[in-house]
Formats: sequence, C-alpha cells, structure tokens
Amino acid sequence: MKGWRLVVVKKLPIVLDAAIISECWTFAKLAIIQTTEYADAWLASHMNLYVNMINAYFGDYQSFHDPIYYEDILTIHEIDIFNLSENQLTKLIKQNIDNQKYILIYTDWNFTGDGVPRFHEILIYGYNDIKQVFYAPTLTNRKFTETEISYKHIKDSLPVLINHLKLNKWTRLGLSITYQLLLSSISIREDYSPDRCAYTAFKKIKDEINGKQVKLGELNENSDICNERINYTGISCLHSLLKLLQRMINLEELPNWYQGLTIMLKKIHEHRELIHLSMNYIVDKWDIDKPEIFQLVAQYQIYCERTKKWYLMALKYELVQNCSLLERIAYEVPIAYKEEKAVLQSFDSFCTAWYSDNYERIV
Repeated sequence: MKGWRLVVVKKLPIVLDAAIISECWTFAKLAIIQTTEYADAWLASHMNLYVNMINAYFGDYQSFHDPIYYEDILTIHEIDIFNLSENQLTKLIKQNIDNQKYILIYTDWNFTGDGVPRFHEILIYGYNDIKQVFYAPTLTNRKFTETEISYKHIKDSLPVLINHLKLNKWTRLGLSITYQLLLSSISIREDYSPDRCAYTAFKKIKDEINGKQVKLGELNENSDICNERINYTGISCLHSLLKLLQRMINLEELPNWYQGLTIMLKKIHEHRELIHLSMNYIVDKWDIDKPEIFQLVAQYQIYCERTKKWYLMALKYELVQNCSLLERIAYEVPIAYKEEKAVLQSFDSFCTAWYSDNYERIV
C-alpha cells in the first residue's frame, strides 16, 4: 500500500522501584536484574554496605561495587561511541532493544534546553517511533519514573559528548573503572546459576553481624603511612552514623564531599531491607520450619521500618533544621545496634542448628 510504513513501539521489562535507588549507577543494574526470575537469589547474596565516616556506599570495605561485580548475572558489551554518527547511534540503540539488550549511555542529562551540558548515564529500555522518543528512568522527587527522551536529544548530545571527552581525556578511564562504560549494551546472562546464593546470603548475614571498623592508610615513597582513614562495614555502620549525628548536633563543619544525612539514612534503610530479603531467602531455600525463625525475621522487619523512620526524620530536618530530630535519631542508634545484632545472632544460631540437622535434604 502506497504510503504505508511500519510503526514500532517496544519496551523491555524494567523495575523502576528497584531495591536500591540511592545510587544511580547501582540502580541502572538492579533495574534490569530485578526483572529476572533470579532477582531475589541475586539480591540476597549480593550488595554490602560500608561507610567512610560521613558517606555510605554499596561496596566492599573501601570501594564501590564496580561494573564487573554484576557480570555474574549480566552480560555487558562495550560499543565504540567514537565511530558512530548521530543517525547510526539512534539506529544502533533500537537494534539492541529489538535484540532484548538494554543500552546504558553516558550523555547529556540536561533536558531544560539551557545549553549547558550535564553529563550522566542514561539507561534506555525502550523506544517509540510514533513519538520519536526513547524510554529511560530519571529521578523525580527522589523516585525513578519513566521519561521520554527524544531521538533528537540523544543524537544532538553525541557531538557534545565527543567534544567534552576531547577536553577531559581522563573522564573515560575514571568512568569505566568505577561506574560504567561510555556506551554499552546489557543483557541477562542465560547461564546464571543461583545454586550457591543461599550460602552466600548466609555469609552476608554473618558479615553484617561481624561488622568491622577498618583503618586504612597508604605508604608514601619513604614508606611512611599517610592518608589514614577509618571505614565501617556491616552493623558497625551504625557507629559511624552516630558519630556523624553527634558532629551535626555540635554544629561541626563537615567536608565539602559530605553528601548529606538523608542519603546516608536512605542507604542504611535499603541495606536493611536487603538483609531482610536474605533472611527470607535462606528460610525459603533451606525449607526452615521453626516458629522461632519466623519471629526473628518478623522482628528484623520492624527494625527496617525504624531506619525508614530515621530517613523520614532526616527529610524533615532538611526542611525545619530542628536539632531535636537529630537528637532523637542519635538516641535510638545504640539501641538499634544492640537489638539488630541480637536478632541476627539468634538467626545465625537457629539456621546453623537447622542446617546441621537437615543438611542431607537441603538442595
């Protein structure tokens, strides 16, 4: 038929309310991982938290979880962004979506049209040829929501990015090591195995119980220790939170790299929800049928709600600057430390005893 053309609208599955939204680089991976049947298995056995005195991050005791951390369940392929035209870029993104591959691209995040580029990653999971837009999550009022980004914006941003990289040649290296590649396709691995996830989840709970205060330092050319700092892991992150609250209550000046109390408390809450998920996953996979275990899991959920309350109090503090809000949180933190540790230790003991008695039938 003359004038007829095929119009395609396609979206890949996406989870906008992912388990972690406090870190955009982490969210981009979890928004994909949580669409799979192995989402709970992977989350239960991954994602630890550490605090470097004033900021919290998902990672090991001293650094973020880097991109390779996710490659047990995701396949991430780099695409050469330097040899693409604007039109080729649009076509390539759509081809990858058609092949069930998400696109993570470092591009201009500024949609205001004021002409000032603000570079950031964007996760593209769909397109609409009728509207000439891609679909991507963007953060609005502390939540990720579906946003339509025009083909034109993505195309026009490419030469701006290339020019930016020419002027800032270190950018690509730093991004690729810590966060993501400039342009990559991401898909779910077909060979992912969850067989060890319950064991890794159990280790994760043990690591939470045995939270550490880690003193770090570097050696200079004379073998002298320099750049000393202290990080906290596991439940010991609460100790760092308390020290931060005390500094804020005392009106001490904080470093300019301090991200804020609300973001720390958001991550502390997200981490506890993941620990709670780990507990449930172990109970389910090991088929534990003991009322005492169910009570412990339920009690830990109450503790998760407590950290959510702290987060909401911190949001209120941002608005009213009432120091009594900080004092109330600070009062509860030592109590939370003791109660959480006791419940997790009991969970550890009960699960260990259950496993010892039933190890032959656990699959």
